[in-house]
Amino acid sequence: MIFTEVVGVAEIGEVMLKSYLRYHTEPICVYCSEADRDYLNKKVDSTIVKYIIVSDDVLNSYQQGHLGTAKIYADIFLDSTNDDIIHIDSDVVFQKESISLIKNRLSEGHALVGPIRRYKENPCNRPDCEYRENIVSTFFFGFKNSYVTKRSREQLISMFMGNSIDGQP
Repeated sequence: MIFTEVVGVAEIGEVMLKSYLRYHTEPICVYCSEADRDYLNKKVDSTIVKYIIVSDDVLNSYQQGHLGTAKIYADIFLDSTNDDIIHIDSDVVFQKESISLIKNRLSEGHALVGPIRRYKENPCNRPDCEYRENIVSTFFFGFKNSYVTKRSREQLISMFMGNSIDGQP
């Protein structure tokens, strides 16, 4: 499963989708509002783009920062029957075929694949980050859903919002 979310940012998502379609043939699920879908349907002509209209609860949660995104992620983690899941931020612009880079590593057995978010090297010299281990950036990454410990939707949402499950940052 490949997905993105473009709630309230259809114009930005349009650029990503057009660049995605230039180089890829795999279906992509686009989580969006009805207004976003209506806009994108006029701009992006493709049968591999599958629109998933978010609920009013998720739509309203976008007024609280990343809460809407966290709810979409939680639903995907809990409901997807796909083991390999790839996420693309709505502002990514593809310049060549790139999905295979993630798909190949997942097929080799890796649980999490993507570019490094460099906490430990701390390129911005932030003292609140230097103790953290490096992790994968979330703008374009893939993961095996089977490696995710099943938790309640509420707990997953909290974790996606950056809250701790063990008291550690």
